[in-house]
Amino acid sequence: MPRHPLGEKAMTDAERQRKRRGRLRKERGTDDRLSDRQKLAEAQKEIWRLRQRISDLEAARALRERAALAAKTEAAKSTPPTEPDAEDPRIARLKKANSELRGKLRHMHKFYEEESSKRGIMTFATYGKLMKCLHPDNKPSDAERREACALLSQWKQDGDRARRQAR
Repeated sequence: MPRHPLGEKAMTDAERQRKRRGRLRKERGTDDRLSDRQKLAEAQKEIWRLRQRISDLEAARALRERAALAAKTEAAKSTPPTEPDAEDPRIARLKKANSELRGKLRHMHKFYEEESSKRGIMTFATYGKLMKCLHPDNKPSDAERREACALLSQWKQDGDRARRQAR
C-alpha cells in the first residue's frame, strides 16, 4: 500500500531500506556487500581445503590399514604352526584309537582275502588292476596288460579249485 510522499516522490519500504544501508556504508567507508562476498569466498575456500584434508587423511588411514593387514597376513604365514604337546592325553587317546582301527582294518582285509580264496571271489588288488586296464580312458602298457591277464587267470584257477572243494 503506497504511503504519502515525503518530498517529490513516494518511496517504498524497500527503497528506504536500500537508501539507509547505502548511507551506513558510506559512513563506515566499506561496502558490506563486498565484504560479505569476500567472507563467503574465504569460507568456501576453507571448506574446500578441509574437505581435501579429510580426503587425504582417509586415504592415509586406508593405506595404514592395508599395510597392517598385510603385515598380519605375512606374520601368520611366517610363523610355523605350534607342535602339540606330546604328553597331551587327547593325543595319546587318539593315537591309541588310530592304532586299534588300523588293526581292525588289517583283520578285515585278511578275513576278506581268506573268504575270497574259499569262495572264488576276486580280491581287491585283482579287481582294481583289471578295472584299470579295461577303463576306456586308460591306455595300459603291455606289461600292465600281461599282469592283468595273469591275475585273471590265477583268479579263474583259484575260483575253480574253490568250487571243487565246496562240493
